[in-house]
Amino acid sequence: GADTSSCLLSTGIYFTSNMTSHQTPHRQRASLSEVENLLLGIGAGTLECTLQMPLLTWKFAKQEGRPVPRTIRGWYRGLFAQVSSVAPITAIQVTTNGILEGLITGGRRESTSAEKIMTSCGAGIISAIIYSPVDLITIQQQNLSKGPLYALKYIYTNYGLTKGFYRGFTACGLREGIYTCGYLGMAPVFTDLYKKNYPALSKSDFLVSLIGALTAGLIAAAITHPVDTCKTCVQSDLSRAKYKNAFYTFFQLLKESGVRGLYKGAVPRSTRLIGSYIIVSYCREKAIVWKTARVTNKVDE
Repeated sequence: GADTSSCLLSTGIYFTSNMTSHQTPHRQRASLSEVENLLLGIGAGTLECTLQMPLLTWKFAKQEGRPVPRTIRGWYRGLFAQVSSVAPITAIQVTTNGILEGLITGGRRESTSAEKIMTSCGAGIISAIIYSPVDLITIQQQNLSKGPLYALKYIYTNYGLTKGFYRGFTACGLREGIYTCGYLGMAPVFTDLYKKNYPALSKSDFLVSLIGALTAGLIAAAITHPVDTCKTCVQSDLSRAKYKNAFYTFFQLLKESGVRGLYKGAVPRSTRLIGSYIIVSYCREKAIVWKTARVTNKVDE
């Protein structure tokens, strides 16, 4: 009755309307609340960053043309800055994506593929407000071989807020828009596509999520890596001695090293990107499946 319908809508479960009185309603997947999205993003972001910090260090070293660290501490230098920011950044991306989806769908239907891609891209661009200075601090920490507090003071004292902490922001916004579109937009779309066209894959949530994440990750890595390389070069050169801005850097690298120069560090970054897609996408999928089953069982009682 009306009470049941209210319960279903408030928990993010809804029925399809095109059925007769003799048909069983088709229960759709649950929607995660803002708090659930926030907690999911923090947990998945922390796990992903901790596991893959050496890949990030390797990527920065390759892109900047400096030697890789020789100690375990060196490989994990900047981990605190990354974890303390990547976890909330992932939370912001997941939560903002959920809010944007809710605004478009009203919480009464599932998002279309186009809507998933659009909302996830917007969520990524917004997150760059935090992510851009975080990447810059990590890069400067590794260049200076100092702690986060020293790097913060150095950047602010010598370059200020906008010319210091937000150097490379536009490139970071573009990167994060496409990156977030990958794991919150393309990965679920590819996963659903594989489920519909290859029923055998549906028997394993992990396998189908893995293949969907791999597909989205490879596409996103190929598109965003030149942007990421330019961003890293710009953020490593705060004095603008060699790299004026990301746009100028793109053509400078292309002239000096060709396409290969734009893809410096592609192996570690692509590996990390695909890994993060798998971790975050799988955690989100399991959370939705868990909530759907929980609410469905509650309604059936």
